[in-house]
Amino acid sequence: MQEDIKSSDFHILVDAGGVSRGSDPQSLLLLQYLVKGLGWLNYSAINLGYREWSTKPTFLKKLELEQQAPFLCANVYLKDSGKTVFPPFLLKEIKTERSAKRLPFKKLPVAVLGLTDNLMAQLFVNRPGEPVLEYRDPLEVAKVLVPQIREEADLVILLYYGKFQKLQTILTEVPGIDVAVLGGESYMLNQQGSANFRTIAVTSQSMGKYVGILHLKMDKKKNIISSSVKQVPLDEHIQDAPQFQQLVEEYEAELKKPRS
Repeated sequence: MQEDIKSSDFHILVDAGGVSRGSDPQSLLLLQYLVKGLGWLNYSAINLGYREWSTKPTFLKKLELEQQAPFLCANVYLKDSGKTVFPPFLLKEIKTERSAKRLPFKKLPVAVLGLTDNLMAQLFVNRPGEPVLEYRDPLEVAKVLVPQIREEADLVILLYYGKFQKLQTILTEVPGIDVAVLGGESYMLNQQGSANFRTIAVTSQSMGKYVGILHLKMDKKKNIISSSVKQVPLDEHIQDAPQFQQLVEEYEAELKKPRS
């Protein structure tokens, strides 16, 4: 991944969701360390799917604060205030780091929108003492937000966690999305492909076994003229970075401590 970043004029790292494994103490501890690791890698956005929403909202907010986690979710609201629990989207201007190369543009405004559905499992459980949450249909939210962020960005990325069919409906009915990254039913996208979409739709294999890398080629007007995708397996051929090896050791040591 680092080699691809070095060879690219612009880059942005995002996650479609499904980072969490559940709401039990061991899964919550793992989530803390995974989010910390993604922060070290400078991920710009982490979408929240039903696995993340199975945990308490106060836990997610605390994790966001402690790790400066770039969580996104545009269609889960606080019922009392009508505001989203986390930012619905990210607006970011990414700049080229290869200043010696002559480029038609040096800055690229990007918008990243996070959405999830409740079709794969119960999205969240309202608990006593926790904020009461409200789920809104991702299609209706996309219809409102995509035109707004399209005005602010030259590249619009949708992070979606859920059913492939629901994503398909969004990409069919909502113009203005350049790239969609699917988590959840990733196998469906791999089986059916995205040839019928006007949007570039990509995914990675499940359970974090691969890193998906999407290369886009853009013209001077910042229109996408070609794309290519590759999946990098995270196997024994990948050299362990000392910093992340230490993170794993810290997690394993914390895991062995007795829990009250």
